[in-house]
Amino acid sequence: MRQLVCIALCVAAASCAGMQKPETHPSPACPPPAADPALSVHLLQSRVVVVGVPEADAQKLAAEAAKDRPDYLAIPVKVAEVIKGEAPTTLSVMHYARDVAYLPTNAALSAHSGQNSLMFLVESSSATGQSQFYFGRPDSLGDARPEAVVALKSELARQGNILKSWSRDQNLPHYREVGALIGSLASIKAGPGARDAQQAIFQQIEALGEASVPAIVAQLDDRRALAEQQISLVNHSTNAFEGVRHYVVYSIGDALTAILNQITGAYFDSYNRLTDASLAGWRIYATDLVCKGA
Repeated sequence: MRQLVCIALCVAAASCAGMQKPETHPSPACPPPAADPALSVHLLQSRVVVVGVPEADAQKLAAEAAKDRPDYLAIPVKVAEVIKGEAPTTLSVMHYARDVAYLPTNAALSAHSGQNSLMFLVESSSATGQSQFYFGRPDSLGDARPEAVVALKSELARQGNILKSWSRDQNLPHYREVGALIGSLASIKAGPGARDAQQAIFQQIEALGEASVPAIVAQLDDRRALAEQQISLVNHSTNAFEGVRHYVVYSIGDALTAILNQITGAYFDSYNRLTDASLAGWRIYATDLVCKGA
């Protein structure tokens, strides 16, 4: 529980006569918690959410999946309603034809073909600059039940209210420590030793652990350029094919985004880029994290 809350409780009990109120501003009131925390994170991780009718050809999926090197197939979708983001009335979802653990299966896609379905999509740009849509998780395709759509819209409104009222909270644990480390990052100049100096600071921030996540998020919107555009993070995944993850990072905010993913395992829009979408996602995530522990 944060110090401000502790002060209020102690005063009420007349047991904190010698305690002084911190000079920083009090935190805003916590929003209502997410009715379904897992759904909240899924919504944050999806750039676009639509209700639409996919048209998947089961035979084409099977034929492509049988190849030694299967490719992505474009699955046409007629969009009935856009719940989050922007999408045309007709779009294509690029679907990897071989079943993998992190995507909806071909059987699931075939079962939803021709049916009104709920689709959580991530978006990227092609070589020509055109938007391309993909499923981001195995549960990114489901039935468009009315109650599910209502729940999504309610959670989206809750998240929007969090962003409208969000403000930086300097009372957070590790806030000053994180701020000092960020200041040290900004002072590093390009040249011999810069890479090692940066990496040492990255490791210090990561070592602060989950308790520091809200403080990192509070100071995440930092677009100052790094002296060296790279970060290395130990890969803790049980199925890791490499011992260390290496990312290109351009700004302090990019590096902090990668560190947040390293600490929590979560990501929003990007693992290692500070975008408007990733910033919004982390602010909502951190707000819920703080309020859950308050």
